[in-house]
Amino acid sequence: MTEVDGAAQVLYRAAQLALRESVGAKDLDALLAGKESLAAELSEAVRPRAAELGIAVVAAGVRDVILPGDMKELMNKVTVAGKANLTVLLGDEGLAGKVVKML
Repeated sequence: MTEVDGAAQVLYRAAQLALRESVGAKDLDALLAGKESLAAELSEAVRPRAAELGIAVVAAGVRDVILPGDMKELMNKVTVAGKANLTVLLGDEGLAGKVVKML
């Protein structure tokens, strides 16, 4: 391992810990809606450690928020339940389908 590899690993671990802390402090809706704020938090969190290594963090970004399989399944169930409740509330499946498409 070279010194550069070591610095990259240290910074990678710092970023992982910062992301876990930030993600753990948010509810799911805020997390999915606020990738930009998550990226800003990440930049601020890793900047001091990077500076210790002689690295300047200019910006950080979050491309995708990937949910674990069980979370995806749960969200799908919530979506289906919401559509079913909408159909019951509106009393007309055709009208409910139009409303769901608008959402």
